[in-house]
Amino acid sequence: RVEFFTMNSNMQDMGDVLSKVTDHPNISTADVLVTCQQEAVSSFWDAMKVNRALRRQFELVAHGEHWGATSAEECNAQILSVFVRRQSGGIVLGRVEQSERGDLVVGLKQVCGRYNRV
Repeated sequence: RVEFFTMNSNMQDMGDVLSKVTDHPNISTADVLVTCQQEAVSSFWDAMKVNRALRRQFELVAHGEHWGATSAEECNAQILSVFVRRQSGGIVLGRVEQSERGDLVVGLKQVCGRYNRV
C-alpha cells in the first residue's frame, strides 16, 4: 500500500505537516510513503530526521530537490521523498538494490521467488 502526500510547504518548521502525516489513519498500513512538496523552503525528510517514531518505521530510499529563485530575494523548491516501511528489527521491507543503470530498485512483494519492482 502506498500513501502519497502532496503539500504546499512554504514554511521552515515542518512540525505541523509531520504531525498530520504521522496522525493520518492510513499511515499504519502503508508500505511506502511518498511526500511531494511544492514551494518548499525545508524538506519533509529533514523534519522526519528528528521524529524518532516515524524514522523507526520508514527508511528513505529516494529523495530529490529542485531549487529556483521565485523573486530577487527568495528561493523555494519542489521536493520528492520516498520512504519504505521497515520490518521488525529495523530491516527494510523487501530489498533495496541498484539496477544496471544505477537506478534504485525497491522490491516490495516476493512472488514466485522474485521481487516485484517499484
